[in-house]
Amino acid sequence: EAIEPEAFGGGSLSRVHIPEWVDYISTEGPFVECHKLKSITVDENNPNYRSVDGVLFSKDESLLIAYPAGKTGVSVYTVPQTVTRLGDDVFSGCQFNGIVLPSTLSRLSYETFEGCEKLTEIIVGTGLETVDDNAFYYVPKLKTVTLPESVKWIARLAFEECESLKTLYYPVSAERAYEWISDCPGKKIAYTSARLVSFDSNDGNNFSYDRNVVNGQRVGILPVPVRDGYVFGGWWTAPTGGNKISADTKVKSDVTYYARWLRKVSVSKTGSGSVKGAGNWAIGDKVTLKATPSNKDAVFVRWEIVEGDVSFWPEFNEKYRQPSVSFTMPDQV
Repeated sequence: EAIEPEAFGGGSLSRVHIPEWVDYISTEGPFVECHKLKSITVDENNPNYRSVDGVLFSKDESLLIAYPAGKTGVSVYTVPQTVTRLGDDVFSGCQFNGIVLPSTLSRLSYETFEGCEKLTEIIVGTGLETVDDNAFYYVPKLKTVTLPESVKWIARLAFEECESLKTLYYPVSAERAYEWISDCPGKKIAYTSARLVSFDSNDGNNFSYDRNVVNGQRVGILPVPVRDGYVFGGWWTAPTGGNKISADTKVKSDVTYYARWLRKVSVSKTGSGSVKGAGNWAIGDKVTLKATPSNKDAVFVRWEIVEGDVSFWPEFNEKYRQPSVSFTMPDQV
């Protein structure tokens, strides 16, 4: 009924299933150094735990217990904003290249990223207060880390053996910070204030991924919001209009970026012909669809919108005088 600390540590398992009757799983590295572990699943009737895409959480997803070290196919992992706590060794040995931590997270646990040999970039949310012992131990490709203004304590050996780390930005208010980060091989820069970067999901899901960025530095890996029935179209400098940003956009002031949402225009057709203009379009965009018969014997008949979606149905049979149709992408259909 219980999985104790380091219970499967160093094992060669590729998959683990947590049955309904397990009521306790230690947060002290139950799967540490299981380098072949690709997935952890949980019986849906288990009252205390759940799995999301093979990652082990508490039932309410406030605690992230273990991310399988052998899980592949994920370049950037975004920790859900429901998470307020991490287990020890939670990402130890993981294969992703980047990670985004939410503002809801206040502590980096013991050996959070230990041995993440492919990890090159970490984005830390504005709620972080404590960096525990060896939190970044042996992350050999990590080059730059910015800790937010909220950080109060950086424990000893937090950045030990981060051999590629060139710059660590940390708030000057962090208690005894410089003494404890002497193991950091790169340049250590204490800042008195940093720029606040906020993200407005613009009617998407609740979003808690604000971050601090030192003036003139790149914004870094961007989070990805969701909105039912829409396709995410990137982050922009204004709710409408404005300019699209990227991870390399330099931050020179406090700023809010806005999610842009697209709706899909799909086309089904009968007869012989093709249509241009289908795809993802932003709300308010002018969309033009053009139907072209594929041979001299085919002629365009009509457009017909399909109820419940932005979908059009052209037919190619009889002669018709308007093979093009234009409309403004609506917010709702």
